[in-house]
Amino acid sequence: VMSAYKDKKTGKWFVFFYYRNWQGKNKGKTKRGFQTKREALEWEMEFKQKQETNLDMSFKSFVEIYSKDMKARLKTKYLVDKRKYHSNKVNSCLW
Repeated sequence: VMSAYKDKKTGKWFVFFYYRNWQGKNKGKTKRGFQTKREALEWEMEFKQKQETNLDMSFKSFVEIYSKDMKARLKTKYLVDKRKYHSNKVNSCLW
């Protein structure tokens, strides 16, 4: 099933697909502005992995989910320090 399409007006790629949210409801998702079809499909795969809380996701994706979850619980300074630490780890890894 192809979920990446080329926008004839802009010449850029976009994805449209359905996924199940955390409540089990079927939702549609669209994201536009990709330079290549590959980028669009990679974004879709990453999004679906985040929704499924799949353990096969990249470290960067895990950190994004973790940061969103911890944002409400941590003081701003501590959160900034954690972001710097994780950013350095993500940038130092060769994915």
